[in-house]
Amino acid sequence: MIAVSRYSIKQDLLAYGEKDLAKQIDQLSDDDLNRIGELAAKYIGQGGYISKHIALGTIEFIEGKKREPKRKKRDLSVYDNKEPVPKENVIGRILNRLKKY
Repeated sequence: MIAVSRYSIKQDLLAYGEKDLAKQIDQLSDDDLNRIGELAAKYIGQGGYISKHIALGTIEFIEGKKREPKRKKRDLSVYDNKEPVPKENVIGRILNRLKKY
């Protein structure tokens, strides 16, 4: 599983041109975010950037099927945001997920 925050998922989706999907992230539950992390981990063997793996996992989770992101290359300007990063207990969320097993 890849540990991901809502903020990082949104940034990675925006970097790969998935503006509409990025708008949906705040509506997802903690279990949904953990599932995205699980799906994203499947793509690690393909090589490349973790940000793309996260985008691919999110696309697969929300749309229910695999597809490539709209952009082939990341728009790195998305990561230049100077706003403070919201605090999120990603590790706590993952530990809660593991307790269910």
